[in-house]
Amino acid sequence: MKTKRLWVFTIILIILAGTPVVAQSTVSFSDVRPTDWFYSDVSFLVENGIVNGFGDGTFRPGDKVGVDAFIKMMVTSLGHDPGIGSGYWASNYIETAEELGILNPDWFDSYTRPIERGEMALLTASTIVYLENLQPYRQYEFHLEDYSGIDTAEQEAVLINVSKGIITGYEDYTFRADRTATRAEAATMVSRIIDETRRKGMDYFEDMRMLLANKEWELQQKAMDDFEILDGAMEALLNTGITMDSTGAFDTYRMTFEHNLFTTLQNIALGAGDGWQSSVNSGTGTEYYAKTDDPYGGIISVAEDAISYSEYNLANTWSYMYEMDLNGGYSVIQAYDKVNKRGLQLSAITTTSGTDHHLQEFVDDGNSGLSVDYYENHDYYYDSDSNVAMHIEGDYLQVQAYDNALGDGVCFIMFPDGASYVGKLTGYGYLGSGQLEYEDGTRFIGRFKNLSLNGDGVLIYPNGTVLEGEFEDTFAISRHAEITGPEGTLGDFDRLLDVVISESIKDFMNNNAKIKALHDYLVLNVEYASNTIQNELSDLDYNNPYAALAEGSSVCLGYAQTLNLLLNRIGIESYVVIGDADKDGDDDHAWNYVRFDDGFYHVDATWDDPDMGNRIDSRFFKVSDSQMRVQRNVTAIIGL
Repeated sequence: MKTKRLWVFTIILIILAGTPVVAQSTVSFSDVRPTDWFYSDVSFLVENGIVNGFGDGTFRPGDKVGVDAFIKMMVTSLGHDPGIGSGYWASNYIETAEELGILNPDWFDSYTRPIERGEMALLTASTIVYLENLQPYRQYEFHLEDYSGIDTAEQEAVLINVSKGIITGYEDYTFRADRTATRAEAATMVSRIIDETRRKGMDYFEDMRMLLANKEWELQQKAMDDFEILDGAMEALLNTGITMDSTGAFDTYRMTFEHNLFTTLQNIALGAGDGWQSSVNSGTGTEYYAKTDDPYGGIISVAEDAISYSEYNLANTWSYMYEMDLNGGYSVIQAYDKVNKRGLQLSAITTTSGTDHHLQEFVDDGNSGLSVDYYENHDYYYDSDSNVAMHIEGDYLQVQAYDNALGDGVCFIMFPDGASYVGKLTGYGYLGSGQLEYEDGTRFIGRFKNLSLNGDGVLIYPNGTVLEGEFEDTFAISRHAEITGPEGTLGDFDRLLDVVISESIKDFMNNNAKIKALHDYLVLNVEYASNTIQNELSDLDYNNPYAALAEGSSVCLGYAQTLNLLLNRIGIESYVVIGDADKDGDDDHAWNYVRFDDGFYHVDATWDDPDMGNRIDSRFFKVSDSQMRVQRNVTAIIGL
């Protein structure tokens, strides 16, 4: 195991390509300004005598960096300076890089051409591996928009760099691995390798969560602003002094307006309606009453089943309208800005389940902007200007931002139980990559379908245990799953699995004997995590393989997933079964469905573990499917 080196600023580093000048204590390059994104990193390297510029007083941050120059940077940063080669100036540095194991000669077809960001990642990742222990990094695959387009030979190196904050993506969450790197980028990478405080974290899902939280506030605020406009409209119509800050004021407006309207109609009928002129549409029978007063005018129309009142400003700036169904089915308030040609409408529709309200912004040629449906049990917002939708139902919140008409975009959901989801949308569904986080801090990051993790993903427990692999509905089904324990380094759990296998499996064993050996290992070495144990070690998650093997304590799902991993690791087909321990359906349980030499059988290591010293029970080892289904309910066989 390599010893981690302590970084000190006396380490000799590369002087980036060009004619060097004497290092300055502060940045004085004519082409490096305090507002530049790379200013701090260049300043840091210059002030420590690590980087210089050119003889003309420039740094040339946009110039490309050669492969050979960057190799020299990595070699020198590790404390090696073999000097200039006798033929090709970089030959000694290339040879030293190969000896150190940070350069594979197959990576480059030429050392004299500009280096690309993906190739930079290969060298920086190998340098990081040389210096530091790696923590889990696979989850960052789902943070990069263009990950699938990165050369497969560079993908792992890119993820290592992103996880360490050495080379991160752009503001649009792309990495752009095939883009040539610049002197400014090189300076930033070197400074981040030297000084960990300069490293830049990347969290696509947290950024999306914050973005959508802002969208939620904007929708709510926009609705409040619209209500203020409607409040002014109703004040102009009714002069009630009522504040319309929600749909709750609608009924008050409606009753006040209807009282005033019917009073006016009664006065007109009695001949007391001063200034009102009447007419009748002979075709429809609709009665019209019109009045022009300074500064307002008004029109009342009375049809067989509906009545409306419109008032307009004679200065031709605003008009207001109220309409109601005489049968009590609906009523509408509308305010229209003639100058900006935009309007607002709030309607109420009475159904058997209650009254639903609808707020709508509109323009001359149709609906536009914010639309809000206030139902009896939930509210739905949609803003066509920003293409954002929101659904609120009690403690349930869902916000979606669409990128295009196909429904692609991002989505955030807060569930009543405290869990939350943020991820990408594809075709108005929860398809693509995302993060599902439970109230206890457990996170699933990976490919989702209908809010179930399906495909490649990473399961991160609150105590730091990480399970990487292929999943179906949060259950690991991969034969090559990787696990990292709390605060452990990548590969620690892999080595533990190999130890268990080497202790249990012998060359002479057939598959049936191998299955029995691993079953017996769990029975003898894992203790069922009773409530007492869980209370004593409350920070441990018991339903995963790390708890079973590293801590020696687990629950049924931990037993099942551990046996699953061990068997798949040695090439024996195994699946996790989810069901009930009895036919009553009130005792959730998990066990395994395993391919023996003569077919598939059920294996339940949990119920074969009596926790009585060296005793091994085999009642639930190799039970046929028909026998098991007589005793238990089988809900699902994950992955089969």
